[in-house]
Amino acid sequence: MLLFKRNKATKPTNTKQVMHLSGFNAPIHLYIEKRRGSRISLLKENINVRLPNYLSKEEQQKELKKLLAWASERLSKKDIYNKKHVEKDYWTDRQIKVLDDVWTLEYHSVNNSSKIKGKVVPQDLKIIFTGNFEEHSIANINKNTRDLLIKIFKDQYKEKTIYLVSRINDKTLNKKYNTVILKYLNSRWGSCSVKGNINISLRLLLAPMEVVEYVILHELCHLQEMNHSERFWQLVASYMPNYKNQERWLKENGHLCDF
Repeated sequence: MLLFKRNKATKPTNTKQVMHLSGFNAPIHLYIEKRRGSRISLLKENINVRLPNYLSKEEQQKELKKLLAWASERLSKKDIYNKKHVEKDYWTDRQIKVLDDVWTLEYHSVNNSSKIKGKVVPQDLKIIFTGNFEEHSIANINKNTRDLLIKIFKDQYKEKTIYLVSRINDKTLNKKYNTVILKYLNSRWGSCSVKGNINISLRLLLAPMEVVEYVILHELCHLQEMNHSERFWQLVASYMPNYKNQERWLKENGHLCDF
């Protein structure tokens, strides 16, 4: 027995719309969903905008306009979509540099295992991949290698990233923060939350050390200035006068820092 009659005119809780707007070299995926606040994410292939479904149509348009204005300004500075991610060919180029370490990749064929696995030999800076590689295409081997490297390096460099943040903080602001998290971030190099959590992208570790140190300093400065005001940039410059060189490197070469 139905206690309530379904209203066919009721709008679904979640909706999605794809927009292609001039000035944006990537499609915009607009999600209207059950959530508390608005959010915009600049991803590799598209821009995700998420709006609460309790907003009126007029409020949605106003919020969308505000978020896209922010995105337009950021894109003009970061040049995110004009430089495409460069696919790595690990089967051919079997070395990868992470911070100051140069890792060597080895592939050992194992006929009785179709699944590709990775084993770390940290003392030799070596990662040995095993599997029946004759069953896999080069593209599939590279994809599996990439996925495994992300997991391996998150584990291998977690403590070193925590140490770097601590060392730079001790030499500069000497501010109290909550925790340091190393994770794969697509749309940013790092972040600092209002709770004092410092997030560092695993991709950043593929950049030169001075660039890594700049991003860490950048996020630490947010512990004092949770914005990008003039005071914030003056604070960054007080500890790293040439920080614009590192910003320029990321703008010109950041698309190369990926797995």
